[in-house]
Amino acid sequence: MFVSKTYLSCALGLLLPIFATQASAVNSDTVAFSDTTREAQDLSSVEFLQLLHVTNQAEIKMGSLIIQRAGQDEKLLRYGQAMVRDHSLADDLVKAAAKEKGVSLDTPAFLSNVAILQQDLNNSFDVLESTGDIDFRATLAPMAVQGHQNTLNLVIRAESEISDLRVRALAYLNEPVIREHLRLAEGL
Repeated sequence: MFVSKTYLSCALGLLLPIFATQASAVNSDTVAFSDTTREAQDLSSVEFLQLLHVTNQAEIKMGSLIIQRAGQDEKLLRYGQAMVRDHSLADDLVKAAAKEKGVSLDTPAFLSNVAILQQDLNNSFDVLESTGDIDFRATLAPMAVQGHQNTLNLVIRAESEISDLRVRALAYLNEPVIREHLRLAEGL
């Protein structure tokens, strides 16, 4: 599945007015948040952007490893290429949204969900990297399925919980790509 930057930008442009319409339909009592509530919602958006960034970076790294180790396996090569291409495009959008919100993606707090995810992904990469060629696909497949299922769960959660329209739009834009990667992973 090839997803271009133009497509993602257009889709984001189309989704934002829909979310704006939905937000304006909410009555004014619901929209009036206290500063404390607003900070908590911003943290949810921040955490989602950081989690998605860490995931995209790990998938790009994993995709590069898959490309290197694919050998003559065209299915594995195409999967690795899709991972690098699609997660690079997705991460460009995450970085743009983070920049717009003034969010740092580089330094997750120690023992935060983001730091824990980053460590788990690094451990998975290390296991896969040290796996011999014969066992590579057998080791990769369940990792890829579980990783994309976890990311899909995160995105679905963000679609319903995040109030920031741009960040929520990112979740909606990422869902079909993640579903496609999950489908491909299940076929490995």
